[in-house]
Amino acid sequence: TNPRMAIYCAAHIIIGAFVLLNLIVGSVINNYNKIKSQNDGISPLMTPEQQEWKETQRIMADLKPKRRQQGPTNKVRYWCFKLSVSEGFEVAITAVILLNVISMTLKHHNQSD
Repeated sequence: TNPRMAIYCAAHIIIGAFVLLNLIVGSVINNYNKIKSQNDGISPLMTPEQQEWKETQRIMADLKPKRRQQGPTNKVRYWCFKLSVSEGFEVAITAVILLNVISMTLKHHNQSD
């Protein structure tokens, strides 16, 4: 019932939960990055064998040939294929999905509670 207690409680939650937690997480990440830089970029949580395996996997992924998408030979199907892999189509579909989400969140006339 005391407004000062409510303000204290809100300040305690904001300062204690958010700010201090961010400081702790930031300190942990900073120490991790410091240890990683001292070990020549090798993660302190990986053994040398694991680091070698990771490097081998990265090299294999770089060497693997990329599959090239070839469209169908039919003209209509080829046009649909080109449309579906175009950047504009992806942007348009994303815009339609966002508009759908916005329209579903809005209240409408005579809507029940």
